[in-house]
Amino acid sequence: MLYLIHFDKPFRHAKHYLGYSQNHKTLERRIMHHKMGNGATLMRYVTKAGIGWHVVRTWANGTKNDERRLKKMGSTKYCPICNPDHWFMRGNLHGDMAYSGPSPYEYEYN
Repeated sequence: MLYLIHFDKPFRHAKHYLGYSQNHKTLERRIMHHKMGNGATLMRYVTKAGIGWHVVRTWANGTKNDERRLKKMGSTKYCPICNPDHWFMRGNLHGDMAYSGPSPYEYEYN
């Protein structure tokens, strides 16, 4: 499962974090780690800088390979906040990667 985090303001050049989790349970743990500043390096710095963020999108069947591909393509175009008029059109990268829709994880951190 993939998830996309949108930062309330950019951290240097970064506006988003795209992550992978095995399932919904591990996603909950990953989000809590990010919140506490114990997750991925970028999220540690964003949290330490006091920048708020939101989980804005998830892909239920996303894999590590999909994560790498999305990162190479640029995650901004998949953000519903940055692209409110077009984000829903780009949900499926290929037939077996189902888009979960707007994130059920409406986390907001400052």
